[in-house]
Amino acid sequence: MRIVSVVGTKKSGKTTVVERLLPELRRPGLRVGTLKLIHHEGFTMHAEGRDTARHWDAGADFSLAIAPGETTLVRRSPGRHETLEEVRHLIPNGADVLGCEGLVVGGEDVRTVLCAWTEGELRPLLAELPKDAHVVAASGEVAKDGGRVAGLVALDAGGGV
Repeated sequence: MRIVSVVGTKKSGKTTVVERLLPELRRPGLRVGTLKLIHHEGFTMHAEGRDTARHWDAGADFSLAIAPGETTLVRRSPGRHETLEEVRHLIPNGADVLGCEGLVVGGEDVRTVLCAWTEGELRPLLAELPKDAHVVAASGEVAKDGGRVAGLVALDAGGGV
């Protein structure tokens, strides 16, 4: 499975890049999924007052919600962000590409897009990445003029930032 990791500064266009990449990745018939790293303390998929929230509050270790057109599995984690390796078994068999938003990963099958407002924000991101992150492009406001930025291809995903 290939991984496209989109990382960057707050409100720099990460979600927009993922939105624009997904249709392109699916076009050749690939099976594509996403993983979103959420940094907000107290975040939950269970809306307050809904039945699944009540199940969760009562102590369910996992919650499966089945609705027309969507099935969602939410499970309790050990109170920290899990690593990709810890959740890899949850990725459905047959997935060709996993788009990771906000998750810094490295590996032979990883390609990374960095998002930033300025080149000054981009350089520390480059320095913090693992050596095998395989950075292929910069996006966000820093890339709006195209060409190259900090030695990277500038990928202008346009709008949405």
